[in-house]
Amino acid sequence: MRLIWSLVFILMVLTVGSALCTDETPSPPATIVVSDRGSDDGSKLRVEWSPSPDEKSTNPVLRVERYRIMRREIGGQFEEVEEVFVGEGMEKGRYVYIDSNLQLGKRYIYRVYSVSEKDVVSKGYAGG
Repeated sequence: MRLIWSLVFILMVLTVGSALCTDETPSPPATIVVSDRGSDDGSKLRVEWSPSPDEKSTNPVLRVERYRIMRREIGGQFEEVEEVFVGEGMEKGRYVYIDSNLQLGKRYIYRVYSVSEKDVVSKGYAGG
């Protein structure tokens, strides 16, 4: 009888452990486009991306709640510049974020990650 309870306990631990150690992450946005707005002094860039297919997921670990925009100067470290919630800032089916107060003559690289309702961040990202 003791052996059976030991096996049941081990099975429960393995089941709970595998549920907590999931590799599931939301899908990243499909594409990102960064462009100069052209109608200003050059201190703003337009960052656009397509929605993640996981915006409509029924799994709360995967269902995208917001997008995290990261930026770095060439040779620098990525820093979070904004989070955009699902449905905000959309134009023609794409998300749009205007990054302001940039330094003229500097080059920037962007990444956009999907973040789920459970704060799980996509492994991949859209970059531009």
